[in-house]
Amino acid sequence: MKTIIKISSLIFLLILLGSCGINSNMMFKTPKDGSFIYDSIPLVPKEDYKLSIDDKLTFNLSTNNGKGLIEGISGTSTSIGNMQGRGIANGGASGQNEYVVRSDGKVELPVLGDVKIQGLTIKQCEDTLEQLFK
Repeated sequence: MKTIIKISSLIFLLILLGSCGINSNMMFKTPKDGSFIYDSIPLVPKEDYKLSIDDKLTFNLSTNNGKGLIEGISGTSTSIGNMQGRGIANGGASGQNEYVVRSDGKVELPVLGDVKIQGLTIKQCEDTLEQLFK
């Protein structure tokens, strides 16, 4: 029994030590002639991100003086279940709501209703919502 363990240990040790030398002289080296092709992923995006289906957005609506507008101040508010059914997810303790872009590319916003924002950049979406809220 002891000889089997010794032989198994010796074979394992030989395999372990023998694997360290394979191609170690070639690791982390690039050719000097400039033929190496670097990764094609750019460090900076080539174009702005465009909103798509299932994206979530959060925004605050305020007047020009910076005072927040609160809908339902009279005490009439919808339940969280109803809001989630309309594509609105509860934003937690912060009091903000997340609005989800539906499969038709639209999002249901307070006061405005359904607004198509799929395919717009973030800046275009901000400009569009600003114009619509005017």
